[in-house]
Amino acid sequence: MGDLKKWVDQDWVRIGTDGKVKGKCGTSKDKKNPDRCLPRSKANSLSKGEKAATAKKKKREGAKGKTVVKNTKPATVKAQKGGLMKGKRKMRTGYDLRTARRSMNLLTIEWANRGINMWTIKEGTGIAMVKDQATYSLPDDCIDIIEQNIRTGSGATQSDISLNRISVSTYASIPNKNTTGRPLQGWVERFGEKELNVPTITVWPVPDVSSTYTLEFFYLRRIEDAGNGAENQDMPFRFLPCAVAGLAYYIAMKVPELAPRVEMLKGIYEEQFAMAAAEDREKASLRLVPRATRV
Repeated sequence: MGDLKKWVDQDWVRIGTDGKVKGKCGTSKDKKNPDRCLPRSKANSLSKGEKAATAKKKKREGAKGKTVVKNTKPATVKAQKGGLMKGKRKMRTGYDLRTARRSMNLLTIEWANRGINMWTIKEGTGIAMVKDQATYSLPDDCIDIIEQNIRTGSGATQSDISLNRISVSTYASIPNKNTTGRPLQGWVERFGEKELNVPTITVWPVPDVSSTYTLEFFYLRRIEDAGNGAENQDMPFRFLPCAVAGLAYYIAMKVPELAPRVEMLKGIYEEQFAMAAAEDREKASLRLVPRATRV
C-alpha cells in the first residue's frame, strides 16, 4: 500500500525531553514546536539519555523557528528498503503523488457525472456527410452532443436546420432505415464503436448526396486527466477551492486515521462544489416562441 502503510506499521512515537515515550507521533499539544518523533523500534533501541538528547535538540532548534531538525547521531534512522527514511533525510516515494493523481482523476469524473460543466462545452469540427453513409464517428474526447444541426450551403447562402435527436427505440422503430434524403433525425450511441471506443451518431434519412450536408455540433468533452502531475489541471479558477476540498476528502477516505474527519471534509467539498456550480451556468435571456394553432 506504499509509504503511508509502512509509516503506520513502523508505529512512530513522540519522545519527551525527559527521554520518555509520550504517545503517538502527531499528538503533541505544542503544534508550533512538536516533540521529536521516532519509530518505536528505534526508540526502544536507545537509552533514556539518548532519547532525551535528540528530543532536547529538536525542541531547542524548533524554538528558533526550524521545522526540520536532524537527529543526534545515535538516534539517526538509517535507510530501510522501501521505507520512509534515507540516511538522515525524510524521503517520500511516488506513492503519495500517484494516489493523489488517481483521486483527482476520479474527482473530475464525478464532476462529469453531476451534469454539464460549462467549460467543457466545445464546438466540434463540421463532419461532411457522405452519400449512403448513415453512421459517423464523433471526437475522441466527446462525452455527449448537446446541440446538432445540418448545414447546407456556405457564406450568404448558408442555412442551418436543427437535427432532431431521437432515442435508440425510436430509431429501431423506423420501418426503412435506408430511406435517403436530407437528414432530419439522429441517434447518438454514447457507448461508441467497440474498436475505436468513440461515440457515434447515426442519421435518418441517409444522405442522398455527398458534399452537400455538414453536421455541425456542440459537445461535452471529457475533462483531461491529471497526467504526470506536472501539467496545469483542466479546470477554471473558480473550481480550484472545490478541487482542493474534494481532493482532501477523497484522500481522507483512503487513510484509516483520518476517518473521523471524512464527514467534515465531505461537507466542505459539497459546499465548495455548490458555490462553483452555481456560477458555472449560461447567462442568456429566456426566449419563448408561441406556436399558432388552428381551431
